[in-house]
Amino acid sequence: MEKIADDRHLKKVNKVIIISIFAFVAMHLGYVFFKISLLKNIIRVIMLSLIGGISIILNRSYKTCGLVKYIVVIGIMMFAITYHTFTIMTIWIMVIAIVIAGMYFDKNYFIKMMVAGNIFEIIIQIVLVEKDWMQFLNSVLAVNIIMIMILCITKWSGEFIDKARKEAEQSRSLLSKIENTMDNIEVGTDKLNGYIIESSGNLRTVNEESTNLTGTIKEVATGVVRQSEIISKINDKMLGAEEKVSKTYAVSEKSVEVSKESCDIVKESVTMVDEMNNQMGIIQKAVLETVTGVEDLIEGTERVGNFLEGIKNIAGQTNLLALNASIEAARAGEAGKGFAVVADEVRKLAEQSDSVATEIDKIINQIKLLTTRVLDEVRNVEDVSNKGTETVNSVNNTFKKLENAFMEIDSNLEESLENMKDMKNVFVEIVDETTTISNISEEHSASIEETLAITENQSEKIAGISESLQNIEKFSGELRKLVEK
Repeated sequence: MEKIADDRHLKKVNKVIIISIFAFVAMHLGYVFFKISLLKNIIRVIMLSLIGGISIILNRSYKTCGLVKYIVVIGIMMFAITYHTFTIMTIWIMVIAIVIAGMYFDKNYFIKMMVAGNIFEIIIQIVLVEKDWMQFLNSVLAVNIIMIMILCITKWSGEFIDKARKEAEQSRSLLSKIENTMDNIEVGTDKLNGYIIESSGNLRTVNEESTNLTGTIKEVATGVVRQSEIISKINDKMLGAEEKVSKTYAVSEKSVEVSKESCDIVKESVTMVDEMNNQMGIIQKAVLETVTGVEDLIEGTERVGNFLEGIKNIAGQTNLLALNASIEAARAGEAGKGFAVVADEVRKLAEQSDSVATEIDKIINQIKLLTTRVLDEVRNVEDVSNKGTETVNSVNNTFKKLENAFMEIDSNLEESLENMKDMKNVFVEIVDETTTISNISEEHSASIEETLAITENQSEKIAGISESLQNIEKFSGELRKLVEK
């Protein structure tokens, strides 16, 4: 860059000097035109034209333009010889040559030209006819003073130009860096705007998804709350069912106790009836019919068992046992009245716990018909038993069968009690599970509400970020406008 600047300065100075040379050519052509020293001026025009022409040719290229300053200055010094006398004109021509040398602001070159000028002055003084050495020395002294002054100017100007050139180079470098920085800022703002647009689009997408997620969470929260309410209701109903099962279990326990007491009474009755064995003959037929009715009754209770599962099966068995107990109690007469009351309570509790009351009602109606027939036959047996001792034997057999029936009832009641106990435990487990589920639902509801709050807070933050990005995009646009200026 510094070499190019020097060459440009050199060519500019060369152009000025070449123009000045041709101005001298024009001046001497005027002398020729007016025939003033015609031969000398023709020689001078030729010399100046040669110097100017060669300078024009050399100045066209940067490689040869540096030779122009030597050709011009030395040529002008030689041009001074054509005056043949060391006059004021010769001195001025030498001064012009020295001034031209100083225009290049090259100290070393100027010193060379100073030496060459003094040599040419000596040559001129030697070759001239008039040899006034005092005048020569005065002229040389004056010219050298001018040379020294121009040398100082050249030196200082060169230093100033070098300094200015360095500062210009630094300014150009700084300007280039600033331009690069501005270009980078412009590219950065373009990228930043692209990132902002992309981020804004992503934030809008996230905001929409967050809004949808918030709506979904609200729906889930509503569903969880509804689920929790339903589970709480189920839990309350299960608690009520557990209470009823507990009551049924307590009644079943009492039924077992009554059954055992009744069995003891029957055993005592069998012992007493053994003494009346001779009076039981007539009762045998009625007992047989009673057995048939009881078998029909058992068949009906079996049909009831087919309709029930779980709790229903237990209720059916309890009902069957209660009906059997009623029959036997009726057969036992006054001794069985207390047991009949307990059996009737058991039957009522079984009917209340049965979820299929319609089907059970049908079976119970059939059982009632059979029971009526059995009761009629038993009454016949009681009437006949008054007529003789032959009925005792039949009563004895009947009481033995009744004893077996009570033993079976006792076994069935114990089995029913065990089933009721299992069912009670199942209800307790179900209640515990529903309570746990209810608690979990409440925890889920609280978690969902917390998640909903976080989601809504996130949506607000996303909106704030979006607004910040819009502000950044605005500032980026303003920065780009400043860069473009």
